[in-house]
Amino acid sequence: MYYGSEGKKLKDAAGHMFGSVDKEVSPEFIADLKAKGAPRHVIKDYEARARKENDFIVHFDNWDAVRLFNSCRTQWRRAGLNGARVGLDYVAVEIVAKAKKIGVSEETFGGVQVMEAESLRIFNA
Repeated sequence: MYYGSEGKKLKDAAGHMFGSVDKEVSPEFIADLKAKGAPRHVIKDYEARARKENDFIVHFDNWDAVRLFNSCRTQWRRAGLNGARVGLDYVAVEIVAKAKKIGVSEETFGGVQVMEAESLRIFNA
């Protein structure tokens, strides 16, 4: 099971995938801001966001869990009238793992569950 810093890193990975990570800001968008006379501080903010590195470093111990979770992004079970996500379909997770040739150890599955829980927290916030 993942505790302490490894669990935190997996939560951070889920947050990077589904959380408040800034989307890429295009040069066209910045040019449009300038053309429409946006305040200089707003333009500077978007220019800084455009330069932001969107890669996320994953420790090799967590790689299989992150890879499997990312491959299962469309395998959510939904419930209620609004179709709220309630968790991953674990049968589908197993199928995806086999298809991607990802060995699912107890640690890998635990890592997927850590990322699942953090993603649900983000989705339901």
